[in-house]
Amino acid sequence: MKIWVRAGGAALGVLAFLAWNLGWFSGSGEGRSLSGKPGVLHAQEKPGKSQAKPARTTGAPQAPKQPPGQNKPKPPASKPSRKKAVALLLKELAAKGVHLDRERHLVWVPGVTWILNANLEYIATGRRGSTHEALLVLDCKASALNAALLALGLKPGKNYSLKEKIPPPPKKLVMEGKAKPYVLIHPKGPGVILTVEWKGKDGKPIRYRVEDLVLDLSTKKPLPRRRWIYFGGRWAPLYKGEPPVFVADYEENLISVCYMDPGNHLITIRHEHGLDDTRWWPNFYLLPPRGTPVKLYISLEPLPGTNPPPPPPKWPKREKKKD
Repeated sequence: MKIWVRAGGAALGVLAFLAWNLGWFSGSGEGRSLSGKPGVLHAQEKPGKSQAKPARTTGAPQAPKQPPGQNKPKPPASKPSRKKAVALLLKELAAKGVHLDRERHLVWVPGVTWILNANLEYIATGRRGSTHEALLVLDCKASALNAALLALGLKPGKNYSLKEKIPPPPKKLVMEGKAKPYVLIHPKGPGVILTVEWKGKDGKPIRYRVEDLVLDLSTKKPLPRRRWIYFGGRWAPLYKGEPPVFVADYEENLISVCYMDPGNHLITIRHEHGLDDTRWWPNFYLLPPRGTPVKLYISLEPLPGTNPPPPPPKWPKREKKKD
């Protein structure tokens, strides 16, 4: 496994390097190089020209003389402790808006509720992302969030793709919408649970799974609960000839509720109608007002204290126009 740290900044890169060498990601304490192979933490100094070469001796080698009281060999230099490296990594992630809880196997990020009365394409973006179609706006750096998910032990999966049908179906059936010229390959990867928390009027926390906060306009019901697919974003140059960067740090789109290509975000839904970007609407029956502070939890297991799935909302009846 390779750890690329260019988009995360120098400090985060150094901490991620230390954590990897100390077994934070690999689960072992053996030192590792960035390529994932066993290695040393520090390069050895090469002898320079000014260093004197040892004189040649004849006969049996003699042990070097040592002053009295210094016959004991010096202990080897100690490696940086895992505890310190982990503490530094957690501190650096928190400074970028990402809070990693290894004991509970989760990550949480602060943000606010945003779109309450329009179609959704994203569950969460940053402030410079596609906020006009996002349920939540989060205050975090995408590469830091990705580093925290890797620290939970998640292995990035793959975004959705389309495969051309060979031979293709008749053009008439395609034009009539009765056949597709492609095969949809759904995203694959580790599944995570998304939970949103905010404070009620009494100050007590309210928790709902994110699916409870999204309505399916075709069924007029909340989205059935599910796990969301982590695939880890994408590296690409912003301009031709430039080195690749972690694109989500620049676009700030984080979690999608429909299929997006290219896959510059980190997490996506997996749904049979994932290509439909007009299907999802905020559940304004449950959501607090726009701008309400929230926490988005990304966990491996359901969080205790989460409210049960809500019943379908009662949609207002449309009045028939009188002739």
